[in-house]
Parts: sequence; C-alpha cells; structure tokens
Amino acid sequence: MTSVDVSGARTSLAAPSWPEPTLRALRRTAERIVQRGAAVGVQAAVRSADGQQLGFVFGRTHDGDELTRATRFPLADHTRTVTAALVLEALNRDGHHPDEPLARFLPEFGVNGKSGLTVRQLLTDTAGLDESPGLFTHSGQDLYSRFGRICRLAPYEGWDPDADACYSPVAGYEALGHLVERLTGQRFGDYFDATLGPHTGALGFLTDFQGYQRRQAAVAAPWTLYAEMPQSGGARPVRPRPGEPKPWPFPIGGSPAVGAVGSARDVCALWWALSRAENGEPGHGVSPATARLMVTGRRGVRYDRYLDRERDYGLGVMTDLAKGRPWGYPAGLTGRSYGHLGLSQVLGGYLPEYGAAFALVVNGRTSRPVEFAAMRLVFDALIGNLRG
Repeated sequence: MTSVDVSGARTSLAAPSWPEPTLRALRRTAERIVQRGAAVGVQAAVRSADGQQLGFVFGRTHDGDELTRATRFPLADHTRTVTAALVLEALNRDGHHPDEPLARFLPEFGVNGKSGLTVRQLLTDTAGLDESPGLFTHSGQDLYSRFGRICRLAPYEGWDPDADACYSPVAGYEALGHLVERLTGQRFGDYFDATLGPHTGALGFLTDFQGYQRRQAAVAAPWTLYAEMPQSGGARPVRPRPGEPKPWPFPIGGSPAVGAVGSARDVCALWWALSRAENGEPGHGVSPATARLMVTGRRGVRYDRYLDRERDYGLGVMTDLAKGRPWGYPAGLTGRSYGHLGLSQVLGGYLPEYGAAFALVVNGRTSRPVEFAAMRLVFDALIGNLRG
C-alpha cells in the first residue's frame, strides 16, 4: 500500500484520565492505518458505563484539512437509525402503530401492489421495494420528485414479507421520512432538531421534502475521500469556488435515508441517548418504548438478497453486531451489541455488557475490506480497557 506521511498528525483526547496504555494503543493503531494507506484519518469516540468519554482523532481529511473531533462526515446509511426513531415517535404521538400500512398515511404510496406494506416492513427491510430502476441516478431531482418515483415502485415479483428480506438503500427510508413530515406537519430536519437533536451534539441533516437547504450543516462537512459511491475507487473531490457552499458528496445526500452528517462523537452521543432510553431513562429525545422497539430483533435472521448474507434487524438497527464478523466487524463486539453502518466507513452502536456507546469514522479509500480491517484495529484498541 502507498505510504502516507503522518508528520503533523495530532491526537485529540477528551478524557486524559483514561489509561495511558489505551491511548498509546489507539495512536499506534491509527498511525499504522494511515501509514499503510488504508485511511487518511481516523475518528473514534466512546462513552463508558461510568460516564467517562474519550474522543480520538488522527490524520487529516482527504483535501488536507486537519481532522478534529468536530469534523463532520456523511453518515450515509447510519441515518436510518435516526429516521426510525423519528418515525416511531411520530406514530406514537398520534396513537398509531408501526404495523399499520404506510398507505394509510400516504395514499399515493399504495399503488402497484404496495397498499398492504406496513411501516414495520419498511423499517426492517422486508417490504421488498424493487429499486432496480435506479433511484441513485436521479441526483438532480428534489425529494418530492424522488418520492413520486418511489410511489411508482412495485415489490419484487413473488415477494413474501414474512419470509424474504432485502436491504433498501434508499426508497424505504425516504418514504418514511415523508411520513414524518406528513404526521408532524414539520420539516424532517426541524422535527429532528426538536426531538433527538439536542442529545446528539452537532449531528444534523442537509435538507428535507420542502426543499429547505440546511446549508450550515452542508458547509461544515468536508468533501471526503469517499465522495462518490463506495465502489467508485479513487473519487476526486472538486473544490467549490470561494464563497460558494460545498457541494454535497452524495447525489441523495439530503434524503432521510442517508442524509445525516456528524462526527464520531455525535454518532456516539446518538447511541448513548438510545441506550439510556432503552434502560428506561426519560429525557433523551425518544421514549423508552421507542428505544426498546428499535433494538429488539423483529424479523428473525433471514438471507438478505441485497447484502448477500444473513442478517436480523430491529427497527432501523442491526441487532447482534457480533454475527456480522464475517464482514470484518471488530471481534470485540458482544452478542447483545447493536448499531448500524454508514457505507463501510462509519460504524456506531452500543455494547450492553460494557454499558458503552461507541463510534468509529475511517476516512478511507472506499475499499470495504481495508476499511473494515482498520475499524477492527481501532475498535479493539478503543475498548481494550473496558474488557478489564
């Protein structure tokens, strides 16, 4: 691999009281990753059962800016966790249930064999929406136009939601984002700001279905190395002209399916809030009932035709991350751990056995095996002291 000069790279440590061996192991691990060319920068964050917080950064962004704990990145599919929480809170507020058909709230969605598809099926990737027409390619469309395309989709031929599974990269959660706006009468990002937002640091959204551009969030997020889709290889970012807002790296970056931006510490704060709510503590942006629904496996382990492997889901959450180790997940993930991915560069979740929330961001090369290997190394160094 290409060697990268790490001179000038710095660590940023939020909790010097953490054991020095852990901090040294983190720095050595991150330095190895950068030197080997697996990444140009690493962010990590953890919050332990006793409330201690550790933030760690090493390296730079792709365009050479110093990486800090506050640097925000596209969270891609990790956005789904937030969207699921907002959907469930909005339903509960009005006395509805996730087993109700989405078409009851969005009648335009119910065409082409989708009238019976439920909110729960969309949340657990069992609705089977055939996205093959290429929603990813329509980058110039606003979200209302894209929602019109989603409404015209049909389930896969012969689809059985009680037996089949297929990860929905865009359509399912984008439709659910529209549901949030329909139920609450608020912009999607504004509803997030009023609920989970105060508990998740600087995590935020770019836009919403009413076309409101949240430019402050967009400008704050760097144009990262994975500026195109994950299989694109060496994507080259194009800098905006002086004074212009940075273009968003993903063609669907404003979507409730993939449109969140945040740092590792923001993602860690999200999982800490969900875990505290799951433990019955109110005042974390979601109700305990919502958090418990989310992190409990709901469909059973099934072969997922999109991911090409067996997976189980809660509502917007990958349950039992330890079963994902063949993907290259960290070996230290425990049997009850849960969380989610954003592409392959963002991994965050909660370890109930340790009482710890964690998040990793590897600003890498868009090569999934390499990035997973980097995540494994950082994670093992990060939680090494928790095992004791």
